[in-house]
Order: sequence, then structure tokens, then C-alpha cells
Amino acid sequence: MIDGPVSGSGYHWYLIDSLSEVDLQVHPDPPPPGWVAAASRDGEPWLASYAPHCVKTPLGWLKSEFIYPPVGLSGLACFGDRTLRFSAFYSSRPREGCVDATGPWRIEPSWLAPCSEREYLLADPETNLAHGVNTLSVTIEPSVDIEALPKLEPDHWLYVDVAGQFAHPAADDCHAVPTGGDGEGPPPAEVVVLGCRAEFVVTSIKSHIDT
Repeated sequence: MIDGPVSGSGYHWYLIDSLSEVDLQVHPDPPPPGWVAAASRDGEPWLASYAPHCVKTPLGWLKSEFIYPPVGLSGLACFGDRTLRFSAFYSSRPREGCVDATGPWRIEPSWLAPCSEREYLLADPETNLAHGVNTLSVTIEPSVDIEALPKLEPDHWLYVDVAGQFAHPAADDCHAVPTGGDGEGPPPAEVVVLGCRAEFVVTSIKSHIDT
């Protein structure tokens, strides 16, 4: 649910969106965001709430082979904008394409957009990295000095202490900026803001090597 309820024509309406990767497994072409009535005029429910399984940190969901709902939405539901502190393995790599930008627009502020030149990753410190693991792709707040961390070789990991949050205050200012060209228009403003709010933003990161 992105927005609502809004009353109209005798119904209570909610703006909802599909769960992207999850919905693609049950429908080849999930519907776009739209308004849905919560119930009939007689009170027959058409929508039902869903409470995700909450964990101590976002890394807890990575232990599941199939993550549902997506970590970002579960994080918003479970943690809100609370600052979280935990230890993790950290790495980064060049981003190979981006599935979250499908039209002639870009997201501003650019540092909070889901597409950037590099992808920053966190992994559960209790996992065996040699066997391949699920990772959490995160966003780094501009005030964080990533260059101060020890240099990493490709596919190497660093043990770090992290602080961060979902629903970063800057997310409320997220908006789509048209860049010209053909194709579908940008997503609704509410969807853009939700995408930014669902990003886990690292606000502090410190290597254990320095402690």
C-alpha cells in the first residue's frame, strides 16, 4: 500500500503497487500502480492486510532462499525510520545495468536513486562467503566517507559496523525528472517516494580493522 485511504463514490480507496519480482512469478505482466477499493458498499472485504515476519536486522531476511516480501518493504513495515546498528560483511562492485529504470527519466536526488555506478553490498557476518550468499544492496549517504575504508580487491569482503535506516528523511524529496526520448512516462510521485523510502541508507560504516 502506497497511499490511502481516500473516500470517494461510497468506497475507501488505497493506492497499491505490485511486488515486482514476486508478482512476476505468478503473472507475466503485473498491473501498474493503481487505486483499489478496500471493500464493497455492503462491507465485503476486497483487500486484506499482511504483516511480514520481522527480524532483528535487515540481514535476517537474507537467510531465506526466497525473500518475500522484498526486504525494502518489509524493512519499512518492521523498522520504520528507526536507526539500526549491526555488524556485517561489506563489499562493492560496478553495477551491471539496472532493472529499476525503465523509461526516459531519472530519480533525484541521484544518490538515493536505486541505480548508481557502483552497488554497495552487505552480507550476514555468520554466513560462509566462500559458498555464495544472499546480499543486501544498500545506499550510502553522501556524508559517509567510503574512501576511508581499507581498499578491497574484487569479490573480497570487509567486516564492518554499520548504522543506517529505511525511510531516510531525503526520501520524501525524491522525484522523477524527465530526460526526453520516447517511452512510458515516469511512475506516479507516490511510487517514486516509496522506492526511495524502501532503500536502506547507510549513515555510518566503520571497519573492524580500525578498532
